[in-house]
Amino acid sequence: MSKVLACVFTGLLVVVGMMGCGAASDVKFDATSSATAAKSIGAITSGMTEDQKQVFVARALAVSQLLQVNAGTPSTSIDTAWKGIHGMTRSQIEVKANELLPTKVEPTK
Repeated sequence: MSKVLACVFTGLLVVVGMMGCGAASDVKFDATSSATAAKSIGAITSGMTEDQKQVFVARALAVSQLLQVNAGTPSTSIDTAWKGIHGMTRSQIEVKANELLPTKVEPTK
């Protein structure tokens, strides 16, 4: 469990202060590498407040890791932590988060 928390914390640190470009709702998450994941997070969260970004990133990472655990391929490193949401859009990630996580959050616009 401490490895999961370390991945969550590292993921949050990577994202804080990042800016993205493009239509956030159309961007598909690219988890090919930690660099592409960071770029995707920046693009997907563009236009969000810092608080919204932090909530989205924490929930997206939790969803990614839950999906990987459910598939029998849990991640133990930040390089693979985002693989569970590879190819998903922001809307798809938010819907999946509301399905899998105990706390529901209204989708960002």
